[in-house]
Amino acid sequence: MEMINCIQAVLIRKKMSQKELARLMGKSLNSISSMCTNKSQPHLKDLKKMAEALDVDVRELLFPSKKN
Repeated sequence: MEMINCIQAVLIRKKMSQKELARLMGKSLNSISSMCTNKSQPHLKDLKKMAEALDVDVRELLFPSKKN
């Protein structure tokens, strides 16, 4: 499985649970859990909402596509 997002790492850094993020976003815990394990990927609209809930730049939720 390709690792595309690093949502779980940001949650840990921000000391927020998946359950809390699910509540803030109006999503199910299962949905957030799938995103955190890269089993599914959030839509861009949800990624922006997630970044706002976590108070981070949306780019912090994704692994870079190109390494320097």
